[in-house]
Amino acid sequence: MGSSDMERELDGKVTNYRTQCYASSTQQAYNTHRTTSFKFCELLGYFSFPISDVILCRYATDLADRLSYNSIKQYLNIIRILHLEVGLPNPVNNNYVLSTVMKGIAKRKRKKCQTKASHHIPIITDDQGTVKYRCSLP
Repeated sequence: MGSSDMERELDGKVTNYRTQCYASSTQQAYNTHRTTSFKFCELLGYFSFPISDVILCRYATDLADRLSYNSIKQYLNIIRILHLEVGLPNPVNNNYVLSTVMKGIAKRKRKKCQTKASHHIPIITDDQGTVKYRCSLP
């Protein structure tokens, strides 16, 4: 077996091992995240690689309109992975501007949760621990 044959065989095994790296559910999630980021860039006429700080912040802001803070972090993670896969630096880590946008999103999301929580139905229990709902009807 020549060295090129052996290299091809090894490369095939490398590819096989790399495809086994993530569970199928993780692969499906990553595919969704990748598709979403590509569609965002395509919609606004941006290049996906390398992504600039401004575009990254706009993308996080767009996601904030419909996703939780933790979900946004997952969607940004695929951008990190894609950049590293093609040998580009990670645009997400140590990104001061993005970190301030994400802090603002987290703060805003917490406020929305607190606002929603303040509209709960008061619950009262009697002496036996039976739950009674206090709700005045018109």
